[in-house]
Amino acid sequence: MPDSLEKERPAPLAKAPRPQPTTCDPVTLEIVRGAIRAAQAEMEALIERTAISAFIREKKDFYTAVFDADGVMAVGSNLPVFGDICGPVFRDFPPDTMLEGDLYWYNDCYGSRGAVSHSNDQVLLAPVFHDGRRCGFVMGWAHFSDIGGLRAGSISPDTTDIFQEGIIVPPTKLIDAGHTNEATLKIFFRNSRFPEQNVGDMRALMASAALGVRRIADIVARFGADVVADALRQLLARTRNLVRAKLAETFDYGTHRFTDAIDSDGHGNGPFHIRLALTRERGPDGRDRFIFDATETDDQSPGPVNLLLNPDVPGTASRRAGHGARHVLSRRRCVPGVQCRRPAGARRGAAARGLAAVAEVPGTARHARPHPDALPRRGERPHKRSRRQGAGRSLGLCHLLHARHLPRR
Repeated sequence: MPDSLEKERPAPLAKAPRPQPTTCDPVTLEIVRGAIRAAQAEMEALIERTAISAFIREKKDFYTAVFDADGVMAVGSNLPVFGDICGPVFRDFPPDTMLEGDLYWYNDCYGSRGAVSHSNDQVLLAPVFHDGRRCGFVMGWAHFSDIGGLRAGSISPDTTDIFQEGIIVPPTKLIDAGHTNEATLKIFFRNSRFPEQNVGDMRALMASAALGVRRIADIVARFGADVVADALRQLLARTRNLVRAKLAETFDYGTHRFTDAIDSDGHGNGPFHIRLALTRERGPDGRDRFIFDATETDDQSPGPVNLLLNPDVPGTASRRAGHGARHVLSRRRCVPGVQCRRPAGARRGAAARGLAAVAEVPGTARHARPHPDALPRRGERPHKRSRRQGAGRSLGLCHLLHARHLPRR
């Protein structure tokens, strides 16, 4: 072709950039859901294959989860989460101050308000960023074999307070914008009888969090931050509607009660009863409301029972099902007209959407306190519903959905 003709050919038009969608369609929703679930499962596989201790490799005492940009759980494993995982970190490190490459760590049972049930459980939480925008969080959680304390393994039947169970780590920034606080890790490892195990387990947990950050960032880069955020909102709404439908199928209107007990705390005390009531009623908006009430539960045990249930725990459960549901600090069995406080972690300010949890006063079995003023002597059973501040952790939450109209003990 002559050079003159080649020069006269007009330049091709530049392609206009396609606008990014802001909502997630049904097909993309399932793809995003599968991708996030696969990322979460890959995080767990990394922990299982690279950790050292038998608690993690054999007992499978670990799990991972993915949260949205506000710290609401979107995808988790089959191992139950005890409370508000992100809230303890957010109280000391506001999300808007977080940077890409940060990693946060804690194991404080009482400081986390029930997010972990004993000090052996270590929680690592990392924010996920894309193009400078916070898009979510990933979490790795695992039971470490020994963190000091009264006996090897840190959990002993003769303990009477939390300080006998090893080193307590409040919410701490372990990695600051990519720079690891090695001195903090040295202090933690030095307090263990088996430091090599803890070194290996911590490396596995940190690697899992880093993997989760990369995988979620890749998903956001592929689909767009707005689409992924909308997908997580839709998944939470799907969960809320499913839980409400199952509750409506299972329980008629009125109050349904269930009681379970543990025989002893190992110190000669007991039995300790957890008494739950579920009330289904019609709300002011004409929709059903479900109220969980544990105010008739016995005092916490003086000895060590492995589960601390703070008011944040039922509040977190109801938020997962109701996404903004309330819980009430009250001894009443219903909440109409009762002033409700906003639970820690409900950062969207959403109103209650049909689910509430009624938590008891401090000092009962489900609302343990860390510092005892008056402990019963060995063999003495605590008085029901006293305000004694027991030292042991509290009893496990019964599965109320599996029991209907059972007699109260």
